[in-house]
Amino acid sequence: MTGTAFHGKVILGFDTEWLKPPSEMFPAYWCAFHRTLSVTDPSRDKYRVMIFLSTLAYSVNANFDLIQILLSFATVPEFRHITVPDYDRFLEVCINILVHFFLYECLRVAV
Repeated sequence: MTGTAFHGKVILGFDTEWLKPPSEMFPAYWCAFHRTLSVTDPSRDKYRVMIFLSTLAYSVNANFDLIQILLSFATVPEFRHITVPDYDRFLEVCINILVHFFLYECLRVAV
């Protein structure tokens, strides 16, 4: 199972990237984790999910609350049905808001 993150692809299983501190890794991958785990098939992806979560848990900086939330994306039906926004669209909206705010502030200061 893979999902898109703005760092590239998320592949469930072992990756040394998952051993990094949560503050460095989770902001970049959170939506991709959610999207990927929400579409896992328990019979097909059970071991990939277990290895992925085990890798996170093995990290010196493990955050077990976040790991439990990630597990819930794969196992709790109510969480599996939450739609995560597409990162590119989300980024586009944020940039538009920032540009409008910047222009507004420039005009406000100029007046």
